Amino acid sequence: MKRFTQALFVAILFVGFSATSFAQSSATDNITAQAEVISDLAITGVQNLNFDQVYVGTSESVSESDNGAGHFQISYSSGTQVDLNFNLPNNLSSGSETLDINFGPTDASWDGDTANNIFNPNQSETATVGSDNLLDVYIGGTVNPTSNQAVGTYTGQVTLTANYN
Repeated sequence: MKRFTQALFVAILFVGFSATSFAQSSATDNITAQAEVISDLAITGVQNLNFDQVYVGTSESVSESDNGAGHFQISYSSGTQVDLNFNLPNNLSSGSETLDINFGPTDASWDGDTANNIFNPNQSETATVGSDNLLDVYIGGTVNPTSNQAVGTYTGQVTLTANYN
């Protein structure tokens, strides 16, 4: 009987270790799925680029900081970097007549949390939206009427495209 008890003890011990060594363990945990929905990037043309009256044969410039400067306002999430790209006309038109216009390397600026960041409107610029969720972009330029320029009101499109990074 003693041997039987010992054999039974060894068998139980063996089965116990076997069950332990083949036991599966599992665990479960969770994570949260999250998305922040933000508004679309928007551009508003606030003020046209206005040279007022210009004289035949006399070039006229408007600085990006003058009252006549063109003004765009971009609204988006604060701190976001935005690429600015202008599509600029080479001339303005009045019927079939044209008036040369050009844009120099310091004819544009942007204001986010820092003001008067001068840039060349003929090249792409990266700007940062201010803490008020706004980015103001200003543009000036120069018109060059010839000595025999036809009188009239000349217009053209200045287009600003903004893409967020």
